[in-house]
Amino acid sequence: MARSPQPVFPRVATRAITALAALVSGGCGPARPARVMPPAFSPTDITRRVLDVADRDGDGECTLEELKLVPGLNRFVADLDTDKNGILSEAEIFNWLAAGRNSRVAAYPASVCILQRGAPLPGVRVQIVPEPCMGNTIQAAEGTTDNAGIAALRMPILPFGAHFGIYRIKITGKGTSGQRIATQYNSESSLGLIVPLIGRLPRFDLE
Repeated sequence: MARSPQPVFPRVATRAITALAALVSGGCGPARPARVMPPAFSPTDITRRVLDVADRDGDGECTLEELKLVPGLNRFVADLDTDKNGILSEAEIFNWLAAGRNSRVAAYPASVCILQRGAPLPGVRVQIVPEPCMGNTIQAAEGTTDNAGIAALRMPILPFGAHFGIYRIKITGKGTSGQRIATQYNSESSLGLIVPLIGRLPRFDLE
């Protein structure tokens, strides 16, 4: 796939990323976390896997309907769709992935807000699990929602932060009624996320 990768996402939370970079390089505080390297992945391979899953008609483009099979990309089409035609082309997916690889950022700050029927849902566990198209190149991250329903996601080896990539979201715990959260939000989840989050706090409102 011969093309020149062009970054398609702006600088994300520059100060927070700078602080995180200092942490992962061991330059902050007496207790130094393990050094975290940027994930090594092939934009060509991941693009091919995305198309294998979502491009059912083989035209090299993924519509919103097709991208329901890769919900992280489906939810954030507007951020990656550089020509603003409402779909993701093979080149747009590849260029975004190549920009992420070339950024050499080890991890990005990542938080999500979980609501239930419009109200913050505290005390639930939020996991982001790499989509199969990412292969074994990135790690899962997780966090627990606070009283505002916000979970700061982190990999186990870091105080905060997640790898660049495409994820599926799983939410477990009890809802506002005290009942277990339905499987449609965990084992059967169709909720997705991409990292970095491009300066926003994604909100997921459960039924």
